Parts: sequence; C-alpha cells; structure tokens
Amino acid sequence: MHFGFAMNNLWDERSIHRYGVGVRSSEYYVAHNEHIRNVVPRERLLEFEAKEGWEPLCAFLGRDVPREEYPHRNDSKAANLLIMSFLVNGVGIWIAVAVGGWGLVWGARRLLGI
Repeated sequence: MHFGFAMNNLWDERSIHRYGVGVRSSEYYVAHNEHIRNVVPRERLLEFEAKEGWEPLCAFLGRDVPREEYPHRNDSKAANLLIMSFLVNGVGIWIAVAVGGWGLVWGARRLLGI
C-alpha cells in the first residue's frame, strides 16, 4: 500500500514538472492529450472514442471491419455484473471461513471431549 502512495507522489511530481498539474486532476488528462497531439505526427495519430465503433479504428489501421459487434465492456450492465460477482464471491469466502472455523472448533471439542 505504501509503495502505491509513493509511486503516485513520484508520478505527481513528474507531471507537475512537465504539465504544471498533478496526475489526479482532469487538467492532467487535457494537458497530456495536448502533449501527445504536439509530438505525434498527424498522419500517425488517431483520436478515437469507443462509441464510434470499428469503422474509424479499422480505417486508420488499414484493416477490414470485423463482422462481430464492437465490444462494449464498460457499460452499466457489465459493471453491475462485476459488482454482483464481487459480492457473491466475497460473501462466499466469508461463509467458507465461518464454516471452516466452526468445523475446526467442533472437531477440536470432539477430539478433546469437551
């Protein structure tokens, strides 16, 4: 945990030095994108939003558009399924820990004749 905070602080220092803003701000996002626009040649840069689908991406890469639908993983349905899986797995783990603990206590009591 401490390592993560240290890395965030180092990253913040570097971004403040380069862009004048910290990484934990929307200004950093804007400044970084502007920096990329300035250093990457226009013919090699694709500004793409996933909601645009396959067409602009495939055209930029010189590839045929796939037949399957463009994947949309960052939607509310997928997010809700992920949260539900975390809840189910989390509860399942605690139930397993509780049952295992109860089993150990029950077994120890039987073994010791308590």
